[in-house]
Amino acid sequence: MLKLSKPVVPFVLDLVSSGHVKAHINNRMRFYEFKPTKPLTPSQARINSLKRNAQIAKQALDTERKAQQIQKAQAKIKKLSAQKVVL
Repeated sequence: MLKLSKPVVPFVLDLVSSGHVKAHINNRMRFYEFKPTKPLTPSQARINSLKRNAQIAKQALDTERKAQQIQKAQAKIKKLSAQKVVL
């Protein structure tokens, strides 16, 4: 049987306390505290996929609107800078 001079978890905790690894290790959780996720049914997977696609489309629409606003503002600036200023 292999015997370690130091347990692995305290070594990791030593790294965390020394500042080399910035992570939080919760070594007090028990196995029964983890909740396994069940696989989605095909209908649930489809709904999740449609929601994701809707969010992506909404972001793309917002990005395109902002890009068009920027183009419009740049064209207005170019037009105004081309005009002669008469005082």
